[in-house]
Amino acid sequence: MINIVIVDDDVLALTKLKSLINLKNTKVSGEYTQPEDALSHIRKHRTDILLTDMRMPKIDGIELIRQAREINPAIQVVAISSYKDFDYVKESFKEGSLDYILKHMLTEETLTHALLQACEKIRERQSEENRQDSLEILKESRGALRSKIFTQLLRGEMGAKEAADKFRRHGIPFDLSSASILVCEIDDYQKVTERFGEEDKRIFLNALWDIMDKVIQKAPEKEILSIQEGRYAIILSFTDVKSQLYILSRTQEYAKRLNENIRKMMNIQVSVGMDNSCSSMEDLVRSYHKCLKMLENKFFEGKGQVYSGYEQNTGAARKLSRNTGGSVGIDREQFVKKLTEADESYREDLNILFEHYKEIKLPIRIVELSIVELLNLGYSVIKERQLGEPAPDKSFPVLYQKIKKTETVDEIREILMDFYDGIVMQTARQSQELDENYSKYTAKAVRYIHQHYMEPISQQDVAGELGIHYAYLSKIFREDTGCNFTEYLNRIRIEKAKQLIAAQEYKIKEIYSMVGYNQYNYFFKVFKQQTGCTPSDYEEQILKK
Repeated sequence: MINIVIVDDDVLALTKLKSLINLKNTKVSGEYTQPEDALSHIRKHRTDILLTDMRMPKIDGIELIRQAREINPAIQVVAISSYKDFDYVKESFKEGSLDYILKHMLTEETLTHALLQACEKIRERQSEENRQDSLEILKESRGALRSKIFTQLLRGEMGAKEAADKFRRHGIPFDLSSASILVCEIDDYQKVTERFGEEDKRIFLNALWDIMDKVIQKAPEKEILSIQEGRYAIILSFTDVKSQLYILSRTQEYAKRLNENIRKMMNIQVSVGMDNSCSSMEDLVRSYHKCLKMLENKFFEGKGQVYSGYEQNTGAARKLSRNTGGSVGIDREQFVKKLTEADESYREDLNILFEHYKEIKLPIRIVELSIVELLNLGYSVIKERQLGEPAPDKSFPVLYQKIKKTETVDEIREILMDFYDGIVMQTARQSQELDENYSKYTAKAVRYIHQHYMEPISQQDVAGELGIHYAYLSKIFREDTGCNFTEYLNRIRIEKAKQLIAAQEYKIKEIYSMVGYNQYNYFFKVFKQQTGCTPSDYEEQILKK
């Protein structure tokens, strides 16, 4: 429906104008003798055609047309005038008047003709707007589809051939003949976003996206993709550029600007991985994975940097793995001994090990395996020295998950140092209590038992190690502990056996020799005396829990 507003300061003329309008699909939505009222209507309601007299007091026709055009530039205007006003009326054309009708020629036919012309102009404009809207929608839908295809491609949800076929089939433009890719990761993403509610997180991520978009806005073609939480891929296309050096230089520039702008404007660090140029969908996927590989350097070199190359000393990595059997590159027995004896030189051993990891850029998977073994060494000391259950925040699942969330090797070192510091404090306290409660030789004998219970030791052996007569050791040992040497040794051995049974990693027929017994029958007898049940019964109790 076409909305028409009529303006004439003469009431009779206004009434006549309205009576002459009998065009289908049109309606008079407003009729005014005061131009100010007509302008107020135009501000509030959609108005397609303004039909106005030119000679009016206060606001004349030309001023009315000018102000109406400011409110609605698309409004069509038909002016009513007389012969003597013709030169004056010509001014109205400068303000956008479509047509004019001389008053003495005003009839239903002439008015209908003028209104039909106005309606045709409106339809042409609407048709063009619809066409532009359709093009915009098509452009937007193609853009959205392009992002979706690229994202699925880099996530591994779609093959390169399928992606290229979809681009061709849907007519999606993006020149990959001279392209490059960046991968941008928010450092400590979980820590950064955990303080946000859903709305604040959305605002934060939108702001980040806007910064990335502004940094790369001058690239001929670009695409920002959210690959996963905290990780973005940015594809840059340098249309018609053949120089690989130029593409690399521009990509490095964008990477540095991304890193610097995000740090300055959002007070967070990002690490950026980049690769050389690519020229196809297959190249794009390869380059993306190279960028991820480069970002592994963050683990060794720290956060908030741009990584444009990756060199891995695989020979050194193989050498370390071969020398240590794929395990931690430290002397296990000496390391455990230092923890047990509260010898703080273990810190130096750990620092040397981690600096070695950083120097040769040991594959992260091997580092992870080494970390698990380092943790297990600590837990073995806790069990051996009977230090009790670890605090909840020092349990294996919690510490392992904490380590998995770290992004650098130095952060892992700090967690392990804190873990071992706690163990050393406990062993030192335990040793102090031993010295306070027992005589010097009894305390030394107890320590010897804890360290050598798995060996065929006797009271005579320990007395010899301490340099005293075994009869004297027997006397003071019973006075200090309330039991004889053999009873104490059996108690320690059976406790270790219970721990091994509970771990469910060994058969009972294997465990007895691991805790220092030569014969299974004797182990069976002592176990039942100490616990009130057989080893097999104890194992069943563990399995039922």
